[in-house]
Amino acid sequence: AVPRWTAVSPGDDRPKAQPSAPPPEIAVLSWPRRAVALGALVILVAVRSTISSSFNNFVPLYFVREAGQTQEFASQVLSVMLLIGAGATLLGGHLADRYGRLRVLAGTLAGVPFTVAGFLELPAASPIAIALLWASGALILAGFSITVVLAQELWFERRALASGLIVGFAFGMGGLLVPGVGVIADEHGLRAALLAVGGL
Repeated sequence: AVPRWTAVSPGDDRPKAQPSAPPPEIAVLSWPRRAVALGALVILVAVRSTISSSFNNFVPLYFVREAGQTQEFASQVLSVMLLIGAGATLLGGHLADRYGRLRVLAGTLAGVPFTVAGFLELPAASPIAIALLWASGALILAGFSITVVLAQELWFERRALASGLIVGFAFGMGGLLVPGVGVIADEHGLRAALLAVGGL
């Protein structure tokens, strides 16, 4: 006997679930305007991915080469930064639901240059510098879930494709830009490279 929950009626004409409607302020926009906004969002995510990947690659080297710390110390600092970033992703989504997506996204964008500059101006192993580094990681990743939702709303006809555009293509493009940051590090030093990406 076939369980009832596995049975599919050939003539099943029950209405399919419809995708949720976009916000009214987005629904009234024409597709060309939404496409421009989506393109800007992809560029934003690519830049943020470049910053995040650059930090993951070059911060440990900065602690070892510039600050004279051990590799174990650098790995521990980076691990905590990634954990805090994961938590910040959840917190960013919660704050966006409460205070608005664009407002929270803009706030995280505005804070990164200041926390990165503060980290680089202080002795790298000092507690305040490390706290600023962790704050930078949190701000960089806090807007991740927001950008995915914004992409789905802008391209509400193809929500899954919009998600793939942000999570796959934009993040991949950001990774491709990291070698350029490496060139800056080779020519001008790790501090200059981190300062450059922090200013993005």
